[in-house]
Amino acid sequence: MEAIIHYGSVVVVLSDLIKEAVAGEWNEASFKEGVTQSLANGTFTLVIVVDEINEELGRIIRYINEFSKSAFSLHALEVRRFQAGGIEILVPQLHGLSAKPPSPKGEKKKWTKDEFFRVLSEKNAKPDIVAIVEDLYEWSENTADRIWLGTGVETGSFTFHYLREGKTISVFTVFTNGKLSLNYGWLLQHLSKEVLEQFHQRISKIPTFEHVHADFSKWPTIKIADGFKSAEEIQKFKQAVEWLGDRVGSAMR
Repeated sequence: MEAIIHYGSVVVVLSDLIKEAVAGEWNEASFKEGVTQSLANGTFTLVIVVDEINEELGRIIRYINEFSKSAFSLHALEVRRFQAGGIEILVPQLHGLSAKPPSPKGEKKKWTKDEFFRVLSEKNAKPDIVAIVEDLYEWSENTADRIWLGTGVETGSFTFHYLREGKTISVFTVFTNGKLSLNYGWLLQHLSKEVLEQFHQRISKIPTFEHVHADFSKWPTIKIADGFKSAEEIQKFKQAVEWLGDRVGSAMR
């Protein structure tokens, strides 16, 4: 996912603006993961800017904020212009603030390993699924440069990261709903297409992954139960990820 902002004929990438505005260390991949999950879960605030708010817009905003069961909220920033003695004054007023207390279900949280596996166990009654994820997590601890635990509202996740040249290479993510995503969309931002195609070839040679398309603008998802039916699939998957790790340094864009 790449958020694009249009200023007339000028196109700006959101992550580039944030990178310039943030002082100190900043993790682009983690930022994009957070934005993706916030959009998927509805945990964000939409602000529209108008010269003058009318009654119809005011009613829509009040209705959405009072009766929506999600964490999403809508606001309007009314900016009125006044001129006095050759000086222009902008007077902003924010509409849409609600007295409704925030729902705990809408609050983002930083997941822990224990919480991740607790929720995974509750949502996936089959012990073999939990055992597979535990195996992937333990292997990731020994192989990845970093494991990133997500901030989803209801769905927890952990992501396998390689770190090269100050950049984060996000390879795959496992979720508490029993699914795994291949992060092709993020990989393409940092790796050459040739290496990514070779990585995909290794992934698609796993019989249970052969249906995964080589669309590198996507984040293809597969159920853990469907993708890892035996120890052989797990081993081949690990080998493909390790193969990628040996090449990310020379394949950086």
